[in-house]
Amino acid sequence: MEVKGEDNLLLRLKAAPTADLSQLSAQYFTTYNELKALAEAESQKLIAEKDSRIQALETMLKTAVEQPRFYRNVTVREGNYNEEIEGDYSE
Repeated sequence: MEVKGEDNLLLRLKAAPTADLSQLSAQYFTTYNELKALAEAESQKLIAEKDSRIQALETMLKTAVEQPRFYRNVTVREGNYNEEIEGDYSE
């Protein structure tokens, strides 16, 4: 095994003298392409999940901004700390 650049890996294998190298190569690339497709599908699934979560957070934030229930005002002057909280405490 040898690293070639950032995204490439060179594999060298020894096969039995009686092995069909064409068949081994075909099997290797079939398996490689299946794994590559699986990885792509998995990454697309993760991206879809991420997008869904972002959408949910955007919706939560929008709802919170549109229906403000609490207002917090914190003031610090010359070491004095003052905090005021106003809002609807009925829920």
